[in-house]
Amino acid sequence: MDGVNLLPLLTGEVAGDAWPDRTIYIQWHRGAVPQRDRSFGARSQRWKLVQPAGTDGKPFEPLYELYDLSAEAAETRDVAGGHPQVVEEMRAGYHRWFDDVTSNRDLAQPPRIHVGTLHENPVRLTRQDWRGPRAGWGPKSLGHWEIQIVQAGQYEVTLELPAGDVQSVHVRTGGVTIDEPVQPGQTSTKVAPVTLAAGAAKFEAWATAGGETIGVRSAAILRRSAPVTE
Repeated sequence: MDGVNLLPLLTGEVAGDAWPDRTIYIQWHRGAVPQRDRSFGARSQRWKLVQPAGTDGKPFEPLYELYDLSAEAAETRDVAGGHPQVVEEMRAGYHRWFDDVTSNRDLAQPPRIHVGTLHENPVRLTRQDWRGPRAGWGPKSLGHWEIQIVQAGQYEVTLELPAGDVQSVHVRTGGVTIDEPVQPGQTSTKVAPVTLAAGAAKFEAWATAGGETIGVRSAAILRRSAPVTE
């Protein structure tokens, strides 16, 4: 964890001018693998370095902008040309941070969403986290979620339906497939409970509307109970 305890500062135990400066780094990307130098920011108490290029996912040339927050909070004046040393120091700091946070992960394998833990039950799966070539936010987008079923048991799945004339919904995960009709005008539906084994799985949920296959808006997975043993 990179957090800092602010209590001494808030209680006056440590004066504000004695509080050590630190730089916060922010990385933006699409897909499973973050790309060095794509759409990042670095902020210290005084300075903010921004590299906004690359948000469209296409090849890009870095464009560094530097703002002096002590002079103006609105960030309207790029002063990178007048402070090349600050730009280079913050850029180098970002590179060290990026190398650190990506060094201990297999970036080829996206992190799985844990399902069935008491820390979060139910788990809501949204389009923000789904995968696949048709994944997106359009009305006909379609994707799947990579999940980790933490505990075997009986699970309840609720689907938020896409707009349109939905005739049926479909769920496929952990070797289980469910196909159920949908009544006209329904905006959500709860499918039959499913019994799932623990382990990694692909969770797919889609709707059939007007003869087309489209993704649901979201899905909520609730672990109802542990498996029954005889």
